[in-house]
Amino acid sequence: MTPVPAQGKTEQLHFFVKPENAARYRAAFLATQHLDGEEAQSLTDFLERAVLRETRRLERKHNGGRQWPPVPAGVLRTGPRTTPKPRTTPKEGL
Repeated sequence: MTPVPAQGKTEQLHFFVKPENAARYRAAFLATQHLDGEEAQSLTDFLERAVLRETRRLERKHNGGRQWPPVPAGVLRTGPRTTPKPRTTPKEGL
């Protein structure tokens, strides 16, 4: 089932992506927008469907398939990371 973004009122989100990823997103949208079964009408719609699909996957995996309570705008810190990214694997010799 393809996630379908809500119709009607929209909210603008601002986020940054690596230039090579942005180019890849645009290319995937442009190359597939005309194909049967690909319903995205714009790059925004394409990206919203992708994020919604991942959100639903995380809800199924970590929250019993239920939506988490909404988080209002302004709660999350915005902008680039200001602290080093945590290591995911220990370094050898430590």
